[in-house]
Amino acid sequence: MAASAIAKQQLQHKLKANAAAARGGKKISTSAADPSRSLISLGYTVLGPIAAGAFSTILRCRSTASGELVAAKSFDNLKCAKDKDVRDARDRELGVLRALHQRGELHPHIANMLAEIGDASSPHVHAVLQFAEGGSLKRYLDALAIYRKGARDDAA
Repeated sequence: MAASAIAKQQLQHKLKANAAAARGGKKISTSAADPSRSLISLGYTVLGPIAAGAFSTILRCRSTASGELVAAKSFDNLKCAKDKDVRDARDRELGVLRALHQRGELHPHIANMLAEIGDASSPHVHAVLQFAEGGSLKRYLDALAIYRKGARDDAA
């Protein structure tokens, strides 16, 4: 089995387990816990996971219509409904992305939103973003910090 398929299965298993734990161990439908299910039905081929956080999952996808490689950040509405701080964080992030998208501005230093799919009544809200080949900002900053620490150690 390809590494991306294994990673996708592991992410799906983690999403199902997290959703079941959040519901007190009750079994739930796969489509409610798995953002890739709704992305597939919305015209995206899921190629594999990029990252998973407290209330969102980011998947590498390809638009079946245009063939464009994108990152789909899927916000779990169940988690957002249960925790006001999480909901507020989601709303702030989506608000900034919406404002830039509506103005037609492309910010040079972020993955800009190409589309928003879903609302508070659906299991997930998906922010379809530009795909950044270089990886995450966190990974870059971590590498930069290690590089700077090494440079300081060498100078000492």
